[in-house]
Amino acid sequence: MRYLNLWGAENTVPDDVTQSIPNRSVFYMAKNGKEAKEMDLSYKWAGGGFLSTSYDLVKLADGMSRLLDARTIELLTTPVPLETGEMNPQNYGFGWRYYENEKSGLKAIHHGGVSVGGRAFLAKFLNENITVAIVTNAKADYNLQEVFNVMSYFKEN
Repeated sequence: MRYLNLWGAENTVPDDVTQSIPNRSVFYMAKNGKEAKEMDLSYKWAGGGFLSTSYDLVKLADGMSRLLDARTIELLTTPVPLETGEMNPQNYGFGWRYYENEKSGLKAIHHGGVSVGGRAFLAKFLNENITVAIVTNAKADYNLQEVFNVMSYFKEN
């Protein structure tokens, strides 16, 4: 299987149940700890269905400006208004959510994903020059708040 090396990723591959993938994790169900049923996720490679590592995900977020021009990044991360003209409550752009706390000045773009037996969350904190990726081989219950907690260990006060 050919690795995607667009941004220096060494361990990011399309999930293909017909292939032997080196260092592939076993996926688990979070509630009972049993192995998750093997799923063929090749139908959604266009929008997911990849295996990766937290290290590769950080490389992706940090390398976006080398892969994409500024206008494309703006389109991906700018929240899109609904047909009514109201801003969508999730602050979702085209693939990324935008977070801004006016009180603290904290700004981030982030994206999370979940599949059978796995969960990933990636956030790039724009003013802090910090990127956090959390990847688990179980459908764990974490979100932006947990990523904030991790980021706080690295933020300069």
